[in-house]
Amino acid sequence: MGCGDPVFPGVYSRVSGAIDWIEQVLCDQRDPGERRPSICPPLATETASLSTNAAPPIRERPSRNSLRQTVHGVSASSACSDAPSSTTMHIDVDSGARTCAWLSQQEPDFITTVCTNNAMVYDQCPETCSRCGQDCQDDPNALFEARGSQRSCEWLAMKRKRRNAYCKQDEVAYRVCKETCESCIG
Repeated sequence: MGCGDPVFPGVYSRVSGAIDWIEQVLCDQRDPGERRPSICPPLATETASLSTNAAPPIRERPSRNSLRQTVHGVSASSACSDAPSSTTMHIDVDSGARTCAWLSQQEPDFITTVCTNNAMVYDQCPETCSRCGQDCQDDPNALFEARGSQRSCEWLAMKRKRRNAYCKQDEVAYRVCKETCESCIG
């Protein structure tokens, strides 16, 4: 299993919850003269070195919400469609590789079970897994295992430390507590 394998991509990360820290590390803690990433706004010294006759280019830093609306480099408007049929995933059904299109043709209860318990399917099949548009609410009836007990989204929302621990892409809470974990698209 390697990073380049489409069935097992190897590395996944949800960065929207840590975008402030990422920007701080990338933009504020750079050595002098080190090239800054394009996400960073220009430094005062960079704008001062521009011609005094020309106005410096204005480059707004993207808002946290606009960054949150981007999933794997795809904007939310286009991110809410299932992966192409060439993308297959293992869904533990007779050990065969399946597609989002195959999953979308199954019984609703089966779809819900697979989307809730398989992080890759949840990520690759947002339309089939009902992650699009107005479906950005915590499931009030959902329970997930945490600290040896069944917990609710309401319990999760009460403390940031809990959200940091359980709102990870491979956790059930990420998929059932969509609003609390900010795991919605669009």
